[in-house]
Amino acid sequence: MLKGKFAALFAGAGLMLLAHAAQATSYSVTLSPGPGSSGTYAATVTQTGSNWSITSVTGTGANSTGDAVRLYFLDGGGNATIAGTGSSTGGTDVGGTNWGAFYNILPGGGTVYSQWDTIANQANALIGAGGNTFTETGSITATGASNAIIEVLGQNGLTWVSPLIVPPVIPEGSSLAMLLPGLVPLGMVLRRRRASRK
Repeated sequence: MLKGKFAALFAGAGLMLLAHAAQATSYSVTLSPGPGSSGTYAATVTQTGSNWSITSVTGTGANSTGDAVRLYFLDGGGNATIAGTGSSTGGTDVGGTNWGAFYNILPGGGTVYSQWDTIANQANALIGAGGNTFTETGSITATGASNAIIEVLGQNGLTWVSPLIVPPVIPEGSSLAMLLPGLVPLGMVLRRRRASRK
């Protein structure tokens, strides 16, 4: 009987932790300009478990249009070696579709990144001074990713980049508080068992 109570308690705790891990977390970052670049791009990326979605990318005084947006998914060692999977489009139109579907690139150096671009149609480019917004429709699944980097590519090799700081999953106080009602009866059972042995 006691084993059953322990099993139920730990199963409940595990379910709560899984539910917490599946909650959406948004990361809002400012992409810093690389050599020759000026101004910034602001981005918001949402992570839900292994699924990642770019909520918005907007220029703020950047000295070039944004022609491509990349997501590097990092493994536990900080290496960008994880390719995204899934169905996702991106763009600067209302539906986030006019850049088309993302694709994975594996350069000679072995670094994988997932990318959307509008190089073939500059009319859809992300305006560096602001005025339109890149959004993603759908999400990318990157199983095993511990972190990510977002990058905007402009004309003539100009870039803007920022890491997304993904904290470890730690139960919130409210989640831990939900365990208390289950721990109290268990403590009472243990106390009665000890008392009955005396």
